[in-house]
Amino acid sequence: MLHYDESGNHSKPSLIFSGSLLFGAGGFDALIPMLENNFHIVRLDVHGHGQSGVRVPLILEEMAEDFYELLNRLDLREPVWVGHSIGGMLGLRIVCKHPDFFSALVLIAALARLDPPDLREQTWQLWEAFHAGQRTTIADAALPFFFAKATFREQPELIQRNRDLILKFSDAENVFQSARAVFERTDFTEFLPRIAIPTLVIAGREDLGASPAEAQFIAEHVPDARLVVVEEANHLVPLEKPRQVAEEMRKFLKGLSLDC
Repeated sequence: MLHYDESGNHSKPSLIFSGSLLFGAGGFDALIPMLENNFHIVRLDVHGHGQSGVRVPLILEEMAEDFYELLNRLDLREPVWVGHSIGGMLGLRIVCKHPDFFSALVLIAALARLDPPDLREQTWQLWEAFHAGQRTTIADAALPFFFAKATFREQPELIQRNRDLILKFSDAENVFQSARAVFERTDFTEFLPRIAIPTLVIAGREDLGASPAEAQFIAEHVPDARLVVVEEANHLVPLEKPRQVAEEMRKFLKGLSLDC
């Protein structure tokens, strides 16, 4: 069973938010209030996060289809998928298979290609430690993958809040199944030219996992895409720089006559 909640203006275009591993829909907490006066907001819980259930094994293509079936039952106007990290990977797959359903696509810290082997090994070890309950061991090692150096200096309360989230996380098993789906995904490169709707690709300058180079690769292969790289931001760019992300989204959507 998949969970979602709605807010904002139901008479406006619908922004469908799908969040990252671990941080889930909470990764949009600072961003959504800047947008909900002008849009209908649908916030999804990815499988194994929040109140959404999980099945084993999880496969990204099947997860995307689950969300398509859910969205088909909702009253949506000119829906735009806004995907962060795994949410972006799901967005690529759902839009590729159902291009006529969506008006636009926003990808934040998303990947199309597979991870380099050394980075994959390093991050997988952190996930295995998280799964094994070694939260204190991995928290400080994991945070530099998520937040930029400037965020550590200038927003220590944000760092502490998300460190606490890692330490106190209660349902590691279900989230781990979604992480496994990401690590076992297929390369999406050959399908990028089939993304037939306007696409905004956003990356944090200091993101090692979903790097600006990977974002540029997506933008170069999607026919109607534009790239934005946010300075002094890492993988959790919607939390670090919500005002800039909101501004870029509104410019993009206004150019498509989707923002009033």
